[in-house]
Amino acid sequence: LHSKRHLASINSLGLDAKMSSEAFGEGMRVVAVGPRGSEDNYSYLVVDVATNETAVVDPSQCAEDVVKLIESEGLCLKQLLTTHHHWDHANANSALASRYPGLEVIGGDEDEVEACTKWVKDGDQWSLGDKIKITALNTKGHTDGHMCYKVVTDGHTTPALFTGDTMFIGGCGRCLEGTYEQMWTTLSEQIGSLPPDTQIYPGHEYTVKNYEFGVQYDPGNAAMKDRLQWAKELRAKGGVTVPSTLEQEWKTNVFLRCIDPDFCKGQGCADPMTCYAKIRKAKDGTMTITNEMLRNMEGMIPGKYRKKPREYSDTVPPVPA
Repeated sequence: LHSKRHLASINSLGLDAKMSSEAFGEGMRVVAVGPRGSEDNYSYLVVDVATNETAVVDPSQCAEDVVKLIESEGLCLKQLLTTHHHWDHANANSALASRYPGLEVIGGDEDEVEACTKWVKDGDQWSLGDKIKITALNTKGHTDGHMCYKVVTDGHTTPALFTGDTMFIGGCGRCLEGTYEQMWTTLSEQIGSLPPDTQIYPGHEYTVKNYEFGVQYDPGNAAMKDRLQWAKELRAKGGVTVPSTLEQEWKTNVFLRCIDPDFCKGQGCADPMTCYAKIRKAKDGTMTITNEMLRNMEGMIPGKYRKKPREYSDTVPPVPA
């Protein structure tokens, strides 16, 4: 699956989704599929170059194009990695499991992932093909069972991280099941402890909106303004903004900027977590569809882990006005 042949075949398929392809040394290739039509979801193919064994991440909204690409390239789909149970990430699982007998459908053990056959916990590791190693990270916040998947290949130190609805380029997901504290710990410590060159592959194309929001709170951040202009121009041409790097996110993601004491002080906050919660709550307030509306949608909160209204923490910790 060499780069030139692969990209040429992508361009000739007539797919509805946008595509980008990145190489990780000689052993692994990551192909971004999406957004498709009016949708904003991304899916990803992770390919072990030596064997053509492939994993797909959250194929839901891009499933048709994922199938075309797998079958046109003669890839061997072995694993389906689901970051969380929400329909726009998981509702193609059953169809793909039926199409590819023996497909391993992987999801978090605190989740209710459609058609799941392998439930993983934080820190679980397994292989794909000859050279790829995958690690599950239970990144609580958006949902209790949300998993990010860290993927590395032998002989190449840069990880790829598939972040679902936990981290976006320039932003982060809402706290629908978890707490502000959990999400801040996830972003600043769990993901934040990874190498700066970690390649970030989010579940949605929200980049322009995230930077437009971010510059309101960090107007002196020239790098963020540059990224906003870059993203606008790229999207206007039909391009995609993935991947980012963790280093880039530390500099231009308004939520990660909360680690900076001067930034916190400018927001009237004494500590990073309170600063994060204040900005996250402000971002929630810009949404047409509220958190409560989402929680009441069928399939959004898993049944056996469903919480009572008082257990949600939209107002915990106290957020300064």
